[in-house]
Amino acid sequence: MPGNRRRNANAVPLLSMAAWIVVCLFFGGMGLGYVAMKSQLHASGSEIKQLEKEIGELRTQNEVVKAHIGDLSSTDTLRKRFNGDKTHLNGLVEIPQDKLVFVGRPQPKVVENEVESERELRKIANRETHP
Repeated sequence: MPGNRRRNANAVPLLSMAAWIVVCLFFGGMGLGYVAMKSQLHASGSEIKQLEKEIGELRTQNEVVKAHIGDLSSTDTLRKRFNGDKTHLNGLVEIPQDKLVFVGRPQPKVVENEVESERELRKIANRETHP
């Protein structure tokens, strides 16, 4: 029997070594995954920072353009263009009042004869005063 004990004592513990290798691979994979996620987080963060900077620049440009549009469409500037240089934009043409359309207002009823409109007003006034 002493010979059998000696052979068992010198045997390599393969099962124990395999378990430790699996545990080490698991923790190594977790570490690599953590590092990859942190790297991706930093990359996306720097991209977001760059995009926010571009959005800020575009907002500033937008405000400048709005101010420029406000200056160019002001009443004084348009009056100067209309009365002044006729070669610029081939001159401006005044829009007649009958061609203007106001949004949100009812359009006035166009009556050919002034007498007809007065008759309509009288009829309505008579209806309201006399039942």
